[in-house]
Amino acid sequence: MRKKAVVIGGSGFVGNAIVERLLLSHDVTIIDKTEPYRLSDYVSGLGHVTYVKTDLLADDISIPEGDVYLAHGSGETNVRREWLQIARNVLTTARLVPCLKGRRVILISSVETYGNTCGELTENSLSALPISDELMLSWADSAVQYAKEKIPEWQCQAVCEGFVKSIANDRWVYAVSKKVQELVLTSQLEEQGITILRLANVIGAGQVRVVSKFVHAARYNLPLHVKDETYRSFITIDYVARAATTALEPGVYNVSGKQISLVKLAEQIKACVSSSSTIILEPASGQDSSGLINGRKISQYVPFDQPWLQTLEAQVRLLLDSQLPVFHPPIEVVIPPKPENMQRLTGQFQRALYTGILKSGGPYTTELESRLAELLELPASQRVIATKSGTAALHLCYQAIEPKQRFTPPIAVLPSFTFAATAESLRQRGYRLIFVDVNPDTWTMAVDELEQALRNNDVSVVVSVDALGNPVDYKRIKEVCQRYDVPHIADSAAAFGASYDFSPVGSQASYHAFSLSFAKTVSAGGNGGFAVIPKDVDLSLGNNLLRSQTMTEINAAVTLDQLDHLDVLFERRRVIAEIYQKSASRWGVQWQRSVPNSQNAFVHWVCLIENEVKANRNQIGIDLKRLGVCTKPYYAPALHRTHLAETMQLALPVTDKLVSQCLALPMSSEMTVEDAYRVTMAVDQVMYNS
Repeated sequence: MRKKAVVIGGSGFVGNAIVERLLLSHDVTIIDKTEPYRLSDYVSGLGHVTYVKTDLLADDISIPEGDVYLAHGSGETNVRREWLQIARNVLTTARLVPCLKGRRVILISSVETYGNTCGELTENSLSALPISDELMLSWADSAVQYAKEKIPEWQCQAVCEGFVKSIANDRWVYAVSKKVQELVLTSQLEEQGITILRLANVIGAGQVRVVSKFVHAARYNLPLHVKDETYRSFITIDYVARAATTALEPGVYNVSGKQISLVKLAEQIKACVSSSSTIILEPASGQDSSGLINGRKISQYVPFDQPWLQTLEAQVRLLLDSQLPVFHPPIEVVIPPKPENMQRLTGQFQRALYTGILKSGGPYTTELESRLAELLELPASQRVIATKSGTAALHLCYQAIEPKQRFTPPIAVLPSFTFAATAESLRQRGYRLIFVDVNPDTWTMAVDELEQALRNNDVSVVVSVDALGNPVDYKRIKEVCQRYDVPHIADSAAAFGASYDFSPVGSQASYHAFSLSFAKTVSAGGNGGFAVIPKDVDLSLGNNLLRSQTMTEINAAVTLDQLDHLDVLFERRRVIAEIYQKSASRWGVQWQRSVPNSQNAFVHWVCLIENEVKANRNQIGIDLKRLGVCTKPYYAPALHRTHLAETMQLALPVTDKLVSQCLALPMSSEMTVEDAYRVTMAVDQVMYNS
């Protein structure tokens, strides 16, 4: 008769391996927020698997009978928000405690819990973490009390940040969270005892860590960046699964194998791959673990199958042949920014709703407009109006110039390479549209083509677009528009945070329209925008859009929350773009350039895949999705080939090429450097295979 087991976090890298091992003799229940990558294989092939979708912080928890394996929580030492380590490792475990009493419990922990203790580490080694044992035990008790009720992530930020502030060095937040996780269980389940497996560096397909990074670089003859005088201990994921499913007595076990310097490891991997990669030595980190983990205790129960070099060679082959995704679930091409301070926002929402001050003109919209004007370094003659959307901001700009219109019907010149709302909003106001091509390097309005379109002297407005966050050549466009006496409106929807000639984008034209949608660097809670217009323009005349198209206090509060962290949000995108651009040269693709002395806001990062060099753009997108990386073509279809063009125009060769060959990779201030490297690894694999 088959036994029963429950794997909490069974969809993760380690949890999945434990599930597969248990299936040899057990019926397994997987409890996880994310569906297992191979769930359909389990059901159709191995069987005996039940998946229960559960958010351990927000849902009711019920654990069926059987041994319980705790492989949940965050396994990343570097995350976007450090407080999430506490939420996902400590509070989730505290919520599980009532269901674990009287059960056999196996916890997957980490050798990081030893901190920077020197020398070879055994199970009896004391931890050297930048926080006292007494405080960590106090945390464990507090977590159990706090977790008696449901506590979704968005409600526990303040208490988790309070924990993090007690840790003297951010390098050890993950380690402390795992140590406190252990203490939660050992203090609450002392009588029954639990088994704690502290894992060294795990090798296996489906996880991106030092070995897989070295193998990837060696495979494509890329440089191997190696920390000098740094040691690590390694174990295979198969060994971890064997250890976890072995009937061990309660206690602590170091799950570790080969101790080796990273330089020696890099050399061995190069030899396995027959690589010509160079090894670039980097200084060792001042704050690090010893890396020398003694795993002799567990090896008495779980012996090693073969010598280290044979093990490494086998793992390298598995990594080279792996088709497993680098992200599960897939990373989206657009990841909206999360609030930075949920507790403060909640109070602001409650204040606005309770007082009834919800419309534009309240304290939050007033402060927002003032701060945006300051950030954009606007002259005294310009003002900011916060709007419901970027499209609403465009309409305000169009309304502002309507008294100056000289022709009926009015004609607008704009690029075809843009989001459809740029053209749709003009058509809604009765404009005829003339589409022009874009510069092949910047992908923004080609100034020579603009001038040619203005020569008939019948154009009412020029609408330029800071495509994908990249500023147009404002100086040249301004010169052309002044020469033909045509107003210039800048659709700067994606350009908040961009700069032109060392100044923030927002004052170069008389009229700018910005978006604060869910995809932008700063989001007003899903929808929002703002217009920059001259102060002397009266928008209350005629069709008064100020009555219906201005931003609410709720959306303004969300925007202000992110403005407090603006430099960080912009810098994160810049770093990710830099990683992509360094990789793009080996992919054989082009990327968007900026005019001199300008900076892209990097709302999106888009590359041009030329069909004669690589497989077609659509197939590359499909292959990347299979590896867990979502992509998106921009901007398809080309507007000059849609109903928005009243008559069929001549081809716009640069736009047509971009629309058929551009592909956006994931970009967000929510991404980490590690996320960006994972994306590049997936693209490397697809591009080289193509």
